[in-house]
Amino acid sequence: MEDRRLTVKQIAANAGISIGSVDTILHDDLKMQKVPARWVPQMLTDENKASRVAMFQAMLSHDKGINSAFFSSIVTMDETWMPMFNPETKRQLAQWKHTDSPPLKKFRITASAEKMMVAMFWDSEGMILTHCIPKSTTVTGETYVDVLRTKFLPAMREKQPKKPAAVLFHHDNAPHRAACVHQFFNNNNFEVVPHAP
Repeated sequence: MEDRRLTVKQIAANAGISIGSVDTILHDDLKMQKVPARWVPQMLTDENKASRVAMFQAMLSHDKGINSAFFSSIVTMDETWMPMFNPETKRQLAQWKHTDSPPLKKFRITASAEKMMVAMFWDSEGMILTHCIPKSTTVTGETYVDVLRTKFLPAMREKQPKKPAAVLFHHDNAPHRAACVHQFFNNNNFEVVPHAP
């Protein structure tokens, strides 16, 4: 089949047979089913894939003497935008009911247009810190260092007191290129793990 997006009705019209026959041939004889495409975060080029492979191989070969301690020394940070209000889905509102009970109703409510940025820090042991960036705050190198110094470091000392002295820090490429961010990592004995482009 050249065009795999054809509908059963279109195949039936092209083949000159009934929709039921097409349905039987596709499902019962050919064991085919129509499935949606899977969403992936981004389409990687061959160069993107090669750079990721090289980066991960470098990470795996990084100081083999510490074995599994290497992965436990990695801390990852990422940020995302979250709506201030996110309505429950129909599945979340599901309840058991008798056959003679009235049907459940759910009014259509959309997610809030107002959003906040949430920064999350975690390692192999679990979540270290979830921090909501105050509304109307511009995320710069200075604000990032402030969160690292006043929120992340105390949380890491409290939750991971046995964390190795040399922490491998993995974060994305956003405002984290600022000189003050690099200075903070150098002063606190953090090595930045390269982030794939």
